[in-house]
Amino acid sequence: MLNEEAVLILDKKGKDITSKVILMSDSKVDVQYGENKIYSYNKSNLLIIKNPIVLDDCLIKTSSKALSNVMKALKFNDYIKVFFSNGTNKIYHQSEITIEENLLNREQVRGIFNYLKEMANHLTISDITQINENEKTNTDFLNKIYEKVKFLSPYSVVKNYVSGIKSTNINIIDQKNIYPFSFNLSQQSAIKNAFQNNISVIEGPPGTGKTQTILNIISNAIINKKTVAVLSNNNSATDNVFEKLEKHNLSSICAKLGKVDNIKEFLQNQQNINLYPKSWGIEENQEQQIRRDLLEMNQEIEWYLNEKNVIAVLKQELEDLKLEQKYFHENNELQDTKRMNIPNFAAKKLHKYLLYLNKQKNKKEYFSKKVQILSQAKYKFLNPRLYKYTIKDILNNVESRYYEKRIEELKNIINEKEQKIDMLNLEKMFSNYTELSMVILKKFCL
Repeated sequence: MLNEEAVLILDKKGKDITSKVILMSDSKVDVQYGENKIYSYNKSNLLIIKNPIVLDDCLIKTSSKALSNVMKALKFNDYIKVFFSNGTNKIYHQSEITIEENLLNREQVRGIFNYLKEMANHLTISDITQINENEKTNTDFLNKIYEKVKFLSPYSVVKNYVSGIKSTNINIIDQKNIYPFSFNLSQQSAIKNAFQNNISVIEGPPGTGKTQTILNIISNAIINKKTVAVLSNNNSATDNVFEKLEKHNLSSICAKLGKVDNIKEFLQNQQNINLYPKSWGIEENQEQQIRRDLLEMNQEIEWYLNEKNVIAVLKQELEDLKLEQKYFHENNELQDTKRMNIPNFAAKKLHKYLLYLNKQKNKKEYFSKKVQILSQAKYKFLNPRLYKYTIKDILNNVESRYYEKRIEELKNIINEKEQKIDMLNLEKMFSNYTELSMVILKKFCL
């Protein structure tokens, strides 16, 4: 028998016959099939590779999973032979698998990791987060986590923190996103960013739609054939996500794991799992049409969401301006505006004139002839009677008029934008958008 760790012999079909070889001469290879059947191959019809390279301390992945219980892996040119702890082995072409080195074998990475690990020896949970007095247990939690880490993948997020090399943004999945659980502009932005970066932090107080965002992230991962792990330090958060999926009959895509009992229950219930109805399946042309409809609707929805943001900003500016106007009138005496005849200019022009007047170095009680002429020529403040008043009086009255005009303009802009929004039946469009997005999601759950 040949030593399978020293040589690899493949037939014309690429099948590993090394373990069946009973004799190998200069020109022939005898292979035994069963107890009595022996077949002789010409060496020219076989691929024979010797002197493999040992793949030490690495992670081997197929397209669907990482190989477990690996005892040894040998590289025979373009082929990888994997030996498992149960005594079996399997041959893979290098195009079928991905081999990930252990970053901890790099001296610099190992040094940084060991530093973080040592720091964990001196930290407790209470040092980094607020916990109740009765929860101050497992103070060596971080240290235990570090002790379990024996392998660091070059594709993991941790690489950024231990290698000193910042990864550039990447598109992890197709950006033609769907939103079956509704969304607003900030949530849409958060979802896009989540799929453009190796790590993304989304935060906000209760009621700001974080669960909706999580559900939409899950949905887009699923339609791009990715898997998702939803983790939390409390059960209520993950239960909330599960219940929202369950409400849409999507609970079967979830595995509620964590504790050993949860894993056992999940595995035991797989026989009773409800299959999704065939009606969820749609033809390719139907899917493409739905995606085109979603793209068209999304453009209108994005316009709407942007307008809502603009209106919110304008309303905040309006409230701030009203407050400024109130304090201004409480602290300044104004001349009769009609007698002064301040021009009814737009707020932008009035503001420019105010800036001009405030920049003048000649701060005498009354305006100089030069300032009067420039005021009349450049800013069209043509009323000669205006300049009989003091600088302070003119500045105060112009500023008062500015507040009036800007408040009036803001009200008009807000009103115009709200009327445009009211003309669109956006509530129905949002409903259609989420329904069509859900059709796409359910198609990929089958």
